[in-house]
Amino acid sequence: MEQPLNQVMGQIEKQFGIMFSYNVDTTGLVVSYAPGRIRPYSLDESLQNVLSAFDFKAWKQYDTLYKIKPYEYYRRFDADGQKMTDYLSSLYSNRQEWENRARALRKAVREASGVDALLES
Repeated sequence: MEQPLNQVMGQIEKQFGIMFSYNVDTTGLVVSYAPGRIRPYSLDESLQNVLSAFDFKAWKQYDTLYKIKPYEYYRRFDADGQKMTDYLSSLYSNRQEWENRARALRKAVREASGVDALLES
């Protein structure tokens, strides 16, 4: 079952008592399986389920106003940084492993950029 995105967003507005403003063109966009994407218990999940297919994101402006914008892939949050730090910390169990990896990366960068060949000239 497909529904126009504008209609689905209207259902979400009504269900959760909010409003949307748009920085994207939604003309002609259709949501597949729209009823199954809306979670009556979670506005955040519903928006993620509906908007991610179009690379859109809802940004809360006020208590009841959300702006629909293109997803900003370059934007990161503190929680994202902490997850990456935790991941990187899990890669090496001791200093020697880390230093070996650092040495290998430096060598790979020199080879890929051709710096060693330039220095030999």
